[in-house]
Amino acid sequence: MPVRLIFRIARFIITGSTGFAVEAGVLSLLLWSTSLGPVSSRMISFPIALLVTWMMNRSWSFGDREKPTLVIEFCGYGATQITGFLINFVIYVLLISGKLGVSVLPVLALAIGALTSAVVTFTIFNLGLYREPRHKISA
Repeated sequence: MPVRLIFRIARFIITGSTGFAVEAGVLSLLLWSTSLGPVSSRMISFPIALLVTWMMNRSWSFGDREKPTLVIEFCGYGATQITGFLINFVIYVLLISGKLGVSVLPVLALAIGALTSAVVTFTIFNLGLYREPRHKISA
């Protein structure tokens, strides 16, 4: 595996971990301080974490990569993260509801879902949204 890819994966993991900490913190705060349930709380915590990770990924994890216009980038980022969120959310709901034969705490279910969806989102970002810069061929 090329060293650049290893560093990119490491930055993506740090960014994802930061997003996880933000989402877990907001989720926990909402569960503790409001009457919202775990599903409604995720509807608030996810968009906040999405904004944090978008800013970090665009400037740091994939900062050296070509980017589309800001609007197209944000839409592509949002679509990719929503795909990841749906994977994460299905796992989350299955784990907190006990449908898989085990019931876990919401933050643990969030972590398991996040790890699973991270593989999908990294692949889409690395191969699609944030491509390697095109090198000009000089004559």
